[in-house]
Amino acid sequence: MAAVAAPAPPAGRRPLLERTNRHAGALLAVHSALLVAAGAWVWLAIGSWWIVPAIVVDGIVMAHLFALLHECSHRTAFRSRRANQVVAWLCGVIVGPPPRYFRLEHTAHHRYTQQADLDPELIEVPADCRRYALFVLGGPYWWWAIRTLLAHAAGRLLAFERSFVPPTERHRIVREARVFVAVYVLAVSISIALGTTALVWLWLLPRLVGEPAMRVARLAEHAGRPRTADVSENTRSLRVPLPLRLLAWNMPFHAEHHAAPSVPFHALPTMHAHAAPTASTGGYLAAHADIWRQMRARRMAVENRPGSVAE
Repeated sequence: MAAVAAPAPPAGRRPLLERTNRHAGALLAVHSALLVAAGAWVWLAIGSWWIVPAIVVDGIVMAHLFALLHECSHRTAFRSRRANQVVAWLCGVIVGPPPRYFRLEHTAHHRYTQQADLDPELIEVPADCRRYALFVLGGPYWWWAIRTLLAHAAGRLLAFERSFVPPTERHRIVREARVFVAVYVLAVSISIALGTTALVWLWLLPRLVGEPAMRVARLAEHAGRPRTADVSENTRSLRVPLPLRLLAWNMPFHAEHHAAPSVPFHALPTMHAHAAPTASTGGYLAAHADIWRQMRARRMAVENRPGSVAE
């Protein structure tokens, strides 16, 4: 299934495909400053009730490093290929997905968006409220992240991964996972040797608390959209406040990104302004309201089916 072509660049403007270092450098500086400030807040708030909002804020900012990992995986954040690789690796260590593996998985997601059994990132509409809550809290994500990392480090791929990890890449995926595991083991070992809980307060707890923000965003991008190749139908573009959109590296312009994955994040607002109407349904709240309506409709269809017994 072929994706819908991206709109042509508007006349008189620089090409949408131009990659720069200055846009990503500036936004990375802001994102890093927010991380440092939030981390300092957490550290100073230990022992007081301020620790709760501090960890929430730090966790949300940290979770959105996934958006930078995503952009670097497309090699569109920076002009330099090396810069994209280094930043992707650093973000991957912090948020979880090893960058080489993620790039292969995400390429398949773009190629087979919303196609059952082919899109490795396909997210179904949750069957009920319990599964919805479990997804948003990050349960399935952490199970996937830990299971795949340990399997790769042990030298094997899971069955569903064989469709997008070519044999020539398997040894690299294994090596990458082993490096990640070694980094985590080293970090824990140093923390134990020094008798410090800094790793818990500044990384582990914020990651666990902040991941629901990313799950809310990921669920809103495709869940409940039609199984079609048309990115204006199978992908939502989301209207969110500018600070949150920048924290997400413009990924709320998701239909535009799927129409032209090679367009850098900083050009997506221009592309959005000149694109044909997409499946924009408002912000995250509107997208999740749509998902809840579909959950309710499916439940009612099951309950009204002849022979069914309502709970």
